[in-house]
Amino acid sequence: MLIGSSRASDVLGSLVEKLAVWRPIVFETRPSGRTAALNLPTRSMAESAGKRRKKKLVTIETLEHIPDDYDPRLTSILRDAVPDDVLVSFYNMAISETPHGNYRWELHRDGRLFVAYHSGEKKGIEKAFDRPLPKRPTRVLTADDTRALYEHLEQANFFAQPALHRVIPEEGGVYIIVRARRGEQLHDVVYQKVQNPLVKYLDSIV
Repeated sequence: MLIGSSRASDVLGSLVEKLAVWRPIVFETRPSGRTAALNLPTRSMAESAGKRRKKKLVTIETLEHIPDDYDPRLTSILRDAVPDDVLVSFYNMAISETPHGNYRWELHRDGRLFVAYHSGEKKGIEKAFDRPLPKRPTRVLTADDTRALYEHLEQANFFAQPALHRVIPEEGGVYIIVRARRGEQLHDVVYQKVQNPLVKYLDSIV
């Protein structure tokens, strides 16, 4: 009995030692879809989560006027006349020389919406939009849809906004160019790499 008790005590002591250094096992999903066991201390997990929660600070600068030599593509778009029948013109244009994702749309007073996408062919930076707007409307917005669009413009105080909003640093991203009418006023605003509620809403129209 004494020998059996001694062995039991040894096993129990070994188990206690193992429990003293035990750390929880966390599973991490790999790109392949399989999981791998990671024996990580809880403190390191918390620190990693804290780092992921930290957001990079973004500085947005505004300019009342866009210099003529800022970007020739912007100059070309903003110099084009907007037909009286058009309420809103929208352009999504890559800042880089890769225009494949570029597209634009025009909303007319009667709700007709015309959308044109870049062809996807490899072309230079000067071919930001290589397809004309279609002759037939892509879709037709209801009066309520148009009213909701203008409510978003008003909520953003769009018609009093400066001509250019840009994120510093400026590299990469897209230009969002918005040209909208309110009565006799035609107001143009360029958002460079800026993602605000108005931009997200207008970008979702199509």
